Amino acid sequence: MEFLSGIAGALVLALVLSSVLRTLVVPRGLYSVLVFRLWWLLRRALRLTTAPRGGYDAIDRKQTWLAPLMLIGMLVCWLAGALVGYGLLLHALSPLSWTTAFREAGSSLFTLGFASGARLKLSVLDFMAAATGPILIALQIAYLPTLYAAYNRRELEVTLLQARAGEPAWGPEILARQWLVDTETALPQLYRAWERLASDMGESHSTYPVLLTFRSPRPHRSWLVGLVAVMDAAALQLALDPRFAPPEARLVLRAGFTALRDIARALRIPFDADPSPQAPVRLSFAEFDAAAAMLQTAGFRSERSPKEAWPHFRGWRVNYEAIAYELCRRCDAVPALWTGPRDFPGAPIPPLRPMDRRPPAGRPELPHRRGVAPVPPQGRSQRGQVRASTRERMVVRVVLLGTAAGGGFPRWNCACELCAGARGGRLPSRTRECAAVTGNGRDWWLLNASPDLRAQLAATPALWPGPGPRGSPLRGVLLTDAEADHVGGLAELCGAPDLKVYAASPVRAVLGQARAALDRYAPWEWADSLADGGFVLAGGLVVTAHSMDTTVPGYVPARVPSPAGPWVTAYRVEDLAGGGALLYAPGVGSWSPALDELCAEADCVLLDGTFFAADETDAARPGTGKPAVRGPAAPSGAHPPLTGRLPVAGHLPVVGPDGTLAALARHLGVRRVYTHLNHTNTLLDPASPARAFVTAEGVEILPDGAELVI
Repeated sequence: MEFLSGIAGALVLALVLSSVLRTLVVPRGLYSVLVFRLWWLLRRALRLTTAPRGGYDAIDRKQTWLAPLMLIGMLVCWLAGALVGYGLLLHALSPLSWTTAFREAGSSLFTLGFASGARLKLSVLDFMAAATGPILIALQIAYLPTLYAAYNRRELEVTLLQARAGEPAWGPEILARQWLVDTETALPQLYRAWERLASDMGESHSTYPVLLTFRSPRPHRSWLVGLVAVMDAAALQLALDPRFAPPEARLVLRAGFTALRDIARALRIPFDADPSPQAPVRLSFAEFDAAAAMLQTAGFRSERSPKEAWPHFRGWRVNYEAIAYELCRRCDAVPALWTGPRDFPGAPIPPLRPMDRRPPAGRPELPHRRGVAPVPPQGRSQRGQVRASTRERMVVRVVLLGTAAGGGFPRWNCACELCAGARGGRLPSRTRECAAVTGNGRDWWLLNASPDLRAQLAATPALWPGPGPRGSPLRGVLLTDAEADHVGGLAELCGAPDLKVYAASPVRAVLGQARAALDRYAPWEWADSLADGGFVLAGGLVVTAHSMDTTVPGYVPARVPSPAGPWVTAYRVEDLAGGGALLYAPGVGSWSPALDELCAEADCVLLDGTFFAADETDAARPGTGKPAVRGPAAPSGAHPPLTGRLPVAGHLPVVGPDGTLAALARHLGVRRVYTHLNHTNTLLDPASPARAFVTAEGVEILPDGAELVI
C-alpha cells in the first residue's frame, strides 16, 4: 500500500510540475490538459447560470468572469495537486497516518510551520514542499503582468478598429466606411498594424492560451472578430479590385491565418494545412454578392464582378474560415456577420453605421420643407444615379428584394424558352416583386410583401434581425394592392410586434380575415395609405399614395360586392431632409397626366414592366417553347409594332404607342428602372434584342438584390 501511495504521489507531482512548466515557463505553445479541461468546465458552468432567453449580452456578462476564474482555478489546482502529491509521499515514506501526512504536507507547502520536524528522514520532502508553495504563487504573480501586457496590446488595436469597422466588426463594412469618408488610402496602414498584431497574438495566445478567455471591455468588441474582419476586408479587396489592392493586404492575410493556425495547434484543433483554393467554404455566394452590392453603393471601385471575384475570395477564405469559426464558437465571441454559428441561440449582429450628418453640398443645413423645391448642386440627369462618390450625401436607400411578376422566374409550371434558360443557369432567376426602403439605414419599410419574403430577407444583411434576440430593423409594410403576390409575405411576418401596414381602403377590406388572424399573434396597426397629406415614416421619409387602377384581384369572387375606390396605388417616397424622391409604381393600368407629373418630380422611378409587348402571352404559352421576341435593335424613338390590346388588365406593356417606354422618354433626367417582370418578358434575357433596345433608351433592368441610393 505504501509503495502504491509513493508511486501515486510522485506521479501527481510530476503532472503538476509538467502543467506549471507548460503553462508558465516554457515559451512555446505546449498543450496543458489542466488548462483546457478547466476552461471547458468553467465555461459550461457559467453557461448554466445564464437565463435560456438572455441572448448574447447575458452570455457576455457571465463569460466575463471566465478569465479570473481560470487564473484562480489554475493556482488552486496546482496547489491542491502538490498537497496531494506530497501527502501521498509522506505517507509512503513514514509511519504517519493519512491525516498526519496531509497535515504535515500542508504545513510545509504553505510554510505555516505548526507540524513537528522530529523526523530527519522526512526533512527533504518538507523542504521541497515548503519551496513549492511560494514558487507556484510567485510564478503565478509574475505570470499576470505578461498576460495583461499582451491583453493591452491586443485591445488597443481592437478599440482603434471600432471607428473603421463598427461594432461588431465586419470585413465589408471596413471597406465601405473607408470609401464613404474618403480614407481608403489609410488601408495599407491598417493592414500593417494588424499584420504585426496577428503575429503578436499568434505567439502570445498560443504560449498563454488563457488569453483566449480574456474578453474585450465592451460586449460587441472581440479580438477574434476583429482579426476575421480585417482578413475578410483584405480578401475582398484582393478579389474585387486586385490591381489597386495594396500589397499589405496579402501580408495581413498570411500573418492572420498563420496566427490562427498557431493557436489551433496549441488547442489541438484539426485543420487542413494546405487547403485547395476550390474547397468549399461555409459563407454563401449570396452573402458575398450582397456585400459586393453594398460596397458598390458606397463607391468602392471594382475591377471584377461578384461572380468573377467569388472564386478568388473563396481561395483566400478557405485558409482561415474553419479555424476562425471554431475559435469564435469556443470563445463565445460576439455573433458578428461572417463569423459562423455559436453554441447559444441568436442571429448575427450587423454593425451599426453612424448617420452621415454632413450638410449636402450647396444646400442649407435646415431640413428641406415639403412643397419647396431644393436647389440641386448638379443637373437633374445626374441626381438619380447610384452615388459613386462619397462626397454626395446618401438619403433614400432602396433594395430591390425581388423583381419578377406573379409566380417568379422561372415559373414553376412553365416550360418556355426563358424559363428553361433560368432553370439551366443561362438566365438569372428572380423572386417575386418586393422592395425595401430606408431613410437612415436603421428603420426599413417594405414595399409590398411577396411570398418569397423569407428568402429575400435572408439574402439582405441590412434586414437581418438584431441587435437583440428578437430585434428587427423592419418597421412596417406599404402595400400597393391586394394581389396574392404582394400580400402573401405578410404571413412570414406573423408575430412581429409593433408593425404598421399602410394600404388603400379596398385592400384593407378584402384582407379583413387575414388581418384578424395576424393580429392574434401580435397586433399590428393598419392605416389608410391614401390619407390626406400623406404620412411620415420612421427614418425621416415622407410618403404619399396615388391611385393607379381599380382592377380587383382575381381571387375576389365576382358575386361578392367589391369595395369602391382605388385597388392599385403607387407611392412617392421623399427624404425629409435632402429632398430625394422615389416613385414606386409596380402596377400601372393606364398612363395619366397625374402619373406623368409624378415621374417628372421624381429622382428615380421604379415602374411596372410586366409585359414587353401586348401579345407576348399568346406567343409564350407553356409548351410552345417560343417566347415573344420583340424589339430588335431599333433606332432611337422607334418601337416594335403592337396589336393595340393589353395582355392583362392593370398592366401597360413596355413598347407601343401607348407603352410605358414612350412615356418615360419624356423624363430623361430621371433614373428609370423596370420591375415586376413577367416570366414571358424577353427583357429577362440580358442578351436579347429587347433588352438592348430598352437599355439604349436609358431604362434599366436590375437584378434581385440591387441597391439604389437616391
